[in-house]
Amino acid sequence: MHSILIFGGNKKDREQKIDHISAIPNFANHPDIKIIKPQPGKSIGINDVREIEKFLRTKPLKLTGKQVLIYSAENLTVQAQNALLKTLEEPPANCKIILETRNEESLLPTIISRCQKINLGNKNTVDENTPEHNEQVKLFMRVLEKGRGEGLDFVESNKQKIANRDYAISLLDIWVSVLRDKMLINTDKNPNIINKQNRESLEKLEMDTIRIIEWVEFSSKLRETIQQTNASPRLALELFLLHP
Repeated sequence: MHSILIFGGNKKDREQKIDHISAIPNFANHPDIKIIKPQPGKSIGINDVREIEKFLRTKPLKLTGKQVLIYSAENLTVQAQNALLKTLEEPPANCKIILETRNEESLLPTIISRCQKINLGNKNTVDENTPEHNEQVKLFMRVLEKGRGEGLDFVESNKQKIANRDYAISLLDIWVSVLRDKMLINTDKNPNIINKQNRESLEKLEMDTIRIIEWVEFSSKLRETIQQTNASPRLALELFLLHP
């Protein structure tokens, strides 16, 4: 595959893997390598993807092909991911696109399916096959169906665990995976969703796609806040649950 998704491990592990795969020393200013990194508190938007497309259309100057390195790919907006999908499906010859993210669930399943996956190990994350993952999916489904009170009660009763930033991020990723699944169900006739065991409940749930997109984009800002600031992870999750 021309596209590679690196996830799991810690940030340093993933960046070292990118260096190894790129195989170009001191690539920061290389004319045939485009680096995409979100600014603090910002998303990677559709304009960034258009810049990638424009970059890949021109001929390489020094290498046999071009490389695009997308760091913190969980910050790609839904619209940006959908725009990137076309490039992943029909990449120019000899190009290489590397996406780096802490958790692959932060990306659309359609993006994941078009990449070679390199898993560096899920440190301090909740695996989708564990009872805890399924429990959190069911909790968030109840929040969507009955209101935010249950979610806020959960945050209050688990405030000690949620004080751990990695744990809080893993919960946010699980909840966002439910929203992404619902968006795919709304827009795709044969969606390849993550939380397959809850497909029937998700299909019955009435939820506007525009609202889902706004909520997912809001989650990217909160995720960045939890990762890069001293803000309370508990407060961030509460803000997520209270988002209109």
